[in-house]
Amino acid sequence: MVSLRCCAMQFRKWRASLRVITVFIFLAIFAYDANWNVLTFSRTSGVPVTPWVYPAVFSDRYLMMCICLAVMVLFCDAPFLDRHQPYLILRSGRGHWALGTAGYLLASSVVVSASIFLMGMLLGMDTLTFSTGWGSVLQSVAGKSIIPTRILALYSPLAACGLALLLSSLIFCFLGLLFFLCNLLAPPVVGTLAVGAFCVLDFFSLFFLHDAPWLLHLSPVSWANLNQLGTTGWPTVTYALSMLVGLNGVLLCLIVLRCRRMDIQVTHSEMGR
Repeated sequence: MVSLRCCAMQFRKWRASLRVITVFIFLAIFAYDANWNVLTFSRTSGVPVTPWVYPAVFSDRYLMMCICLAVMVLFCDAPFLDRHQPYLILRSGRGHWALGTAGYLLASSVVVSASIFLMGMLLGMDTLTFSTGWGSVLQSVAGKSIIPTRILALYSPLAACGLALLLSSLIFCFLGLLFFLCNLLAPPVVGTLAVGAFCVLDFFSLFFLHDAPWLLHLSPVSWANLNQLGTTGWPTVTYALSMLVGLNGVLLCLIVLRCRRMDIQVTHSEMGR
């Protein structure tokens, strides 16, 4: 319960955060970019479209990199020390505070991922229809650089969306926890470089290393790509899920251990927030 209160306190800061507002504006732009072709086709043809473009968002490697960079901006100052945090740490204890902050990173990762889906739905409200199938529009545009045919062939819409939500949320949480740990151990620039490297690693692999299998197995940002997971040289879905859960678990343990053994200091710039 104490950890949940710490988590809730972080969410309450969103209302007055220009950075959070900016991040979600960019997420809306990314959602518009991902859905624009499908919605245009639907409106032109007069055939309603189902809201299942969402899994394809994370199979667009440039778009996924941009989304991860937006998440990086959202989490860059983890563990979010400000003038309120010393009192919160004293009241809740370092362990509960660390767990609450990690819980916030996970919950906000789910919010970010789900918001991309919801924004896509809102953009297409005038031409949207609900169905448990992919629908004729998505089947018509499949394979035309809009939504991969392989996703439609391997997954049902609900399974694809659920798996995309789970994988992307775990990836965003990994980036947040990595920021958290790096900022506890080193100057902020170290966390920025480490997380930034992971954000661009998949895009780098595509254009410079021709998707080297060894690198794809070390690139968590690549693991939400349902179009490629399980193909030659790529990790499987089971590998991706297992590694993401394991990495997040290891980072969480290291964070809790570090928080219990160190003096957490708030700088003058953080006190002014």
